[in-house]
Amino acid sequence: MRCKVCQNTFQAKTKAAANYPVAQPANAAKPAVPVPTAKPAPAALPPNGIAVALPVAPPKTPANAPFGFEAEEPADDADMPRRRKQGSGGLFLLILFLFLFLVGLGGVGAVGYMLYLDAEKGNPLQFFAKTDDGDANLDDAKKDDNGKPADNGKKKPPIRKDVFKEIGKTDNGKKTIFSNDPFPRRALLISVNNYLMFNTVHFGSPQDASRYPGSSTSVLRDRLTRPPMNFPVTQVYELSDGIPSEYKASKPHSTQKSVLETTINDFLDSSRAQDRIVVLFAGHGINIEDKSYLIPIDGNKNNIESLLPLKWVYARMEKCKAQQKILILDVFRFSPSRGLELPSPGEGEEGTMPEGFEKDLANPPAGVQVWASCSKEQTAVELDEGSSFMQALCNSAQGGGKMTGISTPTQPIPIDDFVADVNERMKKLLTAEKRTQVSRLTGKPTASAVEYDGQEPLPPVFALKPPAVPGGEAAGAATIERILDELRVMPPVRETRASDLSLVKAHNLPAFNSKKIDVYKGEGYQNITDLQNKYKNGKDMFAKEFPLRAAYFDTLEMLQESKKVQMREVLSSPVDPKRKAAFLLEQEPLGISIFRLEGMIAAMKEADKQRENETSKRWHANFDYMQARLYGRVVYLYEYNYTLGKIRGDDLPELAPGQSGWRVGISGSKITVPDQKAKAFAKEAQKLWKHIQDEYPDTPWALLAQRESMIALGLAWRPKSD
Repeated sequence: MRCKVCQNTFQAKTKAAANYPVAQPANAAKPAVPVPTAKPAPAALPPNGIAVALPVAPPKTPANAPFGFEAEEPADDADMPRRRKQGSGGLFLLILFLFLFLVGLGGVGAVGYMLYLDAEKGNPLQFFAKTDDGDANLDDAKKDDNGKPADNGKKKPPIRKDVFKEIGKTDNGKKTIFSNDPFPRRALLISVNNYLMFNTVHFGSPQDASRYPGSSTSVLRDRLTRPPMNFPVTQVYELSDGIPSEYKASKPHSTQKSVLETTINDFLDSSRAQDRIVVLFAGHGINIEDKSYLIPIDGNKNNIESLLPLKWVYARMEKCKAQQKILILDVFRFSPSRGLELPSPGEGEEGTMPEGFEKDLANPPAGVQVWASCSKEQTAVELDEGSSFMQALCNSAQGGGKMTGISTPTQPIPIDDFVADVNERMKKLLTAEKRTQVSRLTGKPTASAVEYDGQEPLPPVFALKPPAVPGGEAAGAATIERILDELRVMPPVRETRASDLSLVKAHNLPAFNSKKIDVYKGEGYQNITDLQNKYKNGKDMFAKEFPLRAAYFDTLEMLQESKKVQMREVLSSPVDPKRKAAFLLEQEPLGISIFRLEGMIAAMKEADKQRENETSKRWHANFDYMQARLYGRVVYLYEYNYTLGKIRGDDLPELAPGQSGWRVGISGSKITVPDQKAKAFAKEAQKLWKHIQDEYPDTPWALLAQRESMIALGLAWRPKSD
């Protein structure tokens, strides 16, 4: 027999008769004595005179048994060594082998336990631990005064295996690649996504090991804390309003201007002289009157005070005492397959980086390096899975290519290698799109170096703060949410990347003055569902008492029916004559929905004549908002129906190699459908959005009406890549 661990061969051999029992390994289970169905033969007696039953063939040990043996084909007696008396030699070797293995296993266990205890005492192994759900997540953990995680009652996390494997490897035989010293590295990753007044920015996709490396700040956050980058987990912060709810490592947070300011200040002020830091901003930038700005979620180009000056960011980074300071800007984002749903802060139809912004990028303060994801007259391309730059950056942070990573605490962040590697990866990503995007690094690092001090405590962990209230008392979040409930139930004119359900939330909007909001109190009902139930229980009586509210609910039901119409977003290639004919059937529900909604427009006009019967200013605003939505929806259905007709008319753009079909994208703010009725409805919708802004200033209705007035409804088929 052969040992599956050491591969040594043992032979169990009888002295003479074949009626001796087959020798069994020490750890094998004793075979059961078969139950005879007939009179058994008498048992043979071995030389010692003890009777034994002849066993059946021993059961084969499972392949995954820790010390299993597998039977071999019997060898010739002439080739086999002579068996020692009673098989004592084989048993002795087996016992010796088991003893040595157990000693070794105990030693490994002791080392592992000591490393785990070392991690519990605050050494960097704990920074690479996973929580019970498998994600690195120290956001909720309690911290001591030195910023180290304290016991918060949760199950102690295991050491992350990918880090444990690195221990013991050497760098040219001089030092371990991964030591117990905390690397003096910090990163602040900001992603602004659900813009109110500009095109939304794709947060990005999680990693898919089978096909996609990931392209979000959440993926990058994880990448930086793993080899070969080795940033301590407690020193990598993520701030984004677009983090999906299913993500466990981080939660969405407001990205208003005051939040960006306090977070950047807290991060930079807490950095030490020996630290090497990265501040990343993914979102929109703008240049107004030769001054460059980063745009918070509530930024408005008509209000410069709502923007974050790039000059302010430069000044704060220059003041920071960290020895290496890198600012990464993934701005002027544009999706070729989707187009601009809302205005872009860049130049031209695609929102390219203007010359003035690039000029400011080329002049950072001393000791600050700025890495921009694109250059003048280029855009930062968004693919279907997210930013091409973020995808290349996340992939590069895994190592390989030109990226060697950080192997010792004293090594600088290899920014030059990063730039070269990311540009190479982006070039490959954008070949099918026939797009050019080259990232650019400007500025020089600090000439002097700060000696590494492994005994200095890591910077303390700070918490993200809520938005500040500008002057006066702000209306409570619950009050604003009740108003938004009455707007969120309205189906949108068209589905945007950031839908109303994810965007229209109190924490994404600026603060509103409580005195102005008090004018719009809702009285006589608990919430919109309560009021809708009263409407359903007696529509005629309800309409006599509240004509505007009844028209609101009538229109709501009609818009909800319209939303059920299936809207095609993607068209695969090729399109043969049979498929073209089928699109006529797709257009039928659109025609029916348009007819019904046009009837609702007439009903809303009749209800508007009884406006004086409604005393609530809140419901004047709700009625006007619903009426504007109704007009916008009819216009959009006209435009979409016309776009489907282009398929049957062979009016589709040609595809380049690597492109698999088309996506319905935005062609501009103006509709392309030639129907005069649709054009008249579009003008009425714009008048109503303007009326709401003028009639209900400094309220959620006015703010969101401004946004709705800028949503582009013009459609066109655009080539797409897989």
